[in-house]
Amino acid sequence: MCIVLDDPLDEDANGPHPSLESLRKDALYTYDCTEVFEDGTGCRGELLLTSDFICMVRKGEKKKEGNISLIQSLFSIVKITSKKKTPGLITLTFGEGETITRLFRVFVDDNHRLFVGRVKELIQSKTN
Repeated sequence: MCIVLDDPLDEDANGPHPSLESLRKDALYTYDCTEVFEDGTGCRGELLLTSDFICMVRKGEKKKEGNISLIQSLFSIVKITSKKKTPGLITLTFGEGETITRLFRVFVDDNHRLFVGRVKELIQSKTN
């Protein structure tokens, strides 16, 4: 069970975030995963990769429902790391310049190497 204590998605100066429906429609890749919190607990969900965003959707009661817990530009990823002993546990570091703005941990159930490769591929395709 996952309890959402607050809404992690405040609308910023750039306007409202895309809706869950539009993110799912625009998703190029989807991965079943578990969002891992600082205390070691987790929440089941899915990770969506669009051409511009990486999104974490916590599973809802029904199949089409869910809560967006993370939506970040792919270009704000400064580092992707995983441990040798648990390679499916991936830490994404987001930032601007040299300032780290957010750390996000997720355990990717599917092929984690494929996930990391696709993230890098999407970023490179937009910068070239």
